[in-house]
Amino acid sequence: MSLTDPYGSPELTRAQLLCPEIFSRALEVEVAHRLPADLAEKLKTTGLPHMSVPASYGGGGRSAAQIVRAIEEISAADGAVGWCAMIYVTTAVVSGLLPAEWGRRIYGREHGFLTGGSTPPAGRAEIVDGGVRVSGRWSWGSGAQNCDWITGGCYIPEDGKTPLLPTGEPRVHIMFFEREQVRLIENWDPSGLIGTGSGDFEVLDAFVPEGRWIVLGAQKPCVDETLYRFPFFGIFASAVAAVPLGIARHALESFAALAQGKTPTWQRDTLAKQPVAQANYGRAEALYHAARNTVYGTISEVWERIARGEEATLEDRRRLRLAAAYATEACAQVVDSLYTAGGGSSIHRSHPLQRCFRDIHVATQHRMVSQANYESAGALKLRGERAVTMF
Repeated sequence: MSLTDPYGSPELTRAQLLCPEIFSRALEVEVAHRLPADLAEKLKTTGLPHMSVPASYGGGGRSAAQIVRAIEEISAADGAVGWCAMIYVTTAVVSGLLPAEWGRRIYGREHGFLTGGSTPPAGRAEIVDGGVRVSGRWSWGSGAQNCDWITGGCYIPEDGKTPLLPTGEPRVHIMFFEREQVRLIENWDPSGLIGTGSGDFEVLDAFVPEGRWIVLGAQKPCVDETLYRFPFFGIFASAVAAVPLGIARHALESFAALAQGKTPTWQRDTLAKQPVAQANYGRAEALYHAARNTVYGTISEVWERIARGEEATLEDRRRLRLAAAYATEACAQVVDSLYTAGGGSSIHRSHPLQRCFRDIHVATQHRMVSQANYESAGALKLRGERAVTMF
């Protein structure tokens, strides 16, 4: 742990050294509509994509807060690169849930593979000797161009019906496909986070051997470490929220730089000397810190209890999702206010505030942090109703 950063790690330190290059290549990443292969390799050298792999497999074995902090740092340099890093790290949490044979084969020290994919059950599986055969097409394959293994959610029918979990939710299996089994579809044309390359992908009659999958939200950890007993959707949502936290920080820094040199039309003083701009910046900064403290504070509280051997409660899960949704909404407000305060400078594609504006309004649409989480969290608290969205 860093003496200056309570959520520091060796991976964070190495990521900080890479951030100037990521920042300088933001336009290249956006034009390419994907994360360049050499940048993906450089991310691997920081160790960041393997922070969530067990130390016994050769990974970092870091805490949830350390993982979120490192994603936030990359996202402050460029939201699209941070998003891909988030996908690589959160998918790798599954390393501690997979049967040990597959956990080591996919994530072991000698491989250092990148993994990504999509969790919604867009695939259909048929049980065969030794495993299952899967066909399906998924959206949101962020960073998949650089992945060695790609995951996809699917149902495995029993007697023609979809089995249910004890919660009443469908039993979703997350399959691991070899890269050669997957066809990537270049149909990614969004308004923001353009450089994530989050197009569709599909598999046709792909064989997945027994054990190369987990049951989403119900898998018992095969590695007895705190991270794998931490709620999976809690770490996933928190990691998604880390991207808006990074984007909001980027916007704060960009506006501060703009304010020093910009004198608005018909004005004599720079933005930095104008009371309205000062107030806008101060309010945005306060909102950013409130969002950040909510995420890290909630993660730390839940982590400490689980580390002591307690089980995560439904209330823990609810609060983690609520914190992630609030932080994302608050960060969008930060960016919106600074984009507006930047005036005509903000609208140009060459200015960072414009990319921050577009990127954060794509990030807000992710199910893990969307406005729907408020309804789910409120219903659970007020009426005791477990929402369809998994906690």
